[in-house]
Amino acid sequence: MTVVPQPGMAGPGVYPLATTYARHFAAERAALIGDAAVGMHPVTAHGFNLGLAGALRLGGLVADAARHGRDIGSPWLLRRYEAAHRFASRPIYAGTNAIVGLYTAEHPAAKAARHVALRARSGCRACAMGSAGC
Repeated sequence: MTVVPQPGMAGPGVYPLATTYARHFAAERAALIGDAAVGMHPVTAHGFNLGLAGALRLGGLVADAARHGRDIGSPWLLRRYEAAHRFASRPIYAGTNAIVGLYTAEHPAAKAARHVALRARSGCRACAMGSAGC
């Protein structure tokens, strides 16, 4: 199929895959959630779930504060959200970036590591399926 740009439309383009990790997830009476807080590379498909987890985490803190008559935008609440979300998101973010780095690096050591990892993975699958020779 050939895409023919129409007048006023740009042709096919490239959208670079980028990751983001906000320096702060909260400021005065404001919080970042979803991709605004942590933008994940799609290779591990964790970004959407991480965004939902951040919304759930912040929502729980806000609901609890409202239930107890406390300020829902207090610095204490926002710091608590930031600390909890950073604790939950940082390992996933770092792990995803390590996987991306391994599978995009052109260095001979990275290529060798990819080969070993893929062979090990296919061996695990063969063993799990009861293949002879495992």
